[in-house]
Amino acid sequence: MSINQILTVVVMALILALLIVLGWRGPSLLQPTAGNEARVDGDCDLHRGACEAHWPDGTQLTFAITPRPIRMQQRLQLHAEVTGPTPPERVQVDFQGVEMYMGYNRPELERRDGRWQSLGILPLCVADQMTWEATVMLHRGEADEDLYTARFRFLTRRDDAGDLPADALDRE
Repeated sequence: MSINQILTVVVMALILALLIVLGWRGPSLLQPTAGNEARVDGDCDLHRGACEAHWPDGTQLTFAITPRPIRMQQRLQLHAEVTGPTPPERVQVDFQGVEMYMGYNRPELERRDGRWQSLGILPLCVADQMTWEATVMLHRGEADEDLYTARFRFLTRRDDAGDLPADALDRE
């Protein structure tokens, strides 16, 4: 085997290893990094009502998803109310499937009447049930320490999925 052939094999092996690592760890690179993670009540159920999160600096978040129960393939209204020393510049909700990667799904909420609101949708999952993690992201600036996050988990079942047309979020 010549030097060129050996180098080609080594380069191909490195590229293959890189692709394997990106395939394995890639989805987690899209998850929000927490500068300041909130304390969330573990007993809170978004299917029953709003949930709260608290940070040591006095910031408080009340987060709700309607209509209830929360279903896949259904137009969802996202509601966030934030109180505390410094109001956020932006608010996003990052939806991640816990058991399975379900794609990038991070709607940006708009400030309306002192509250943050937006429409969202959960994609249909092939599994009978899916645990979701909704990470509410409060952006107070560009630095990592300016990002405040709160993680809320809830379950959806495939047999509860709504029948929603593909362009449903375009209509209001």
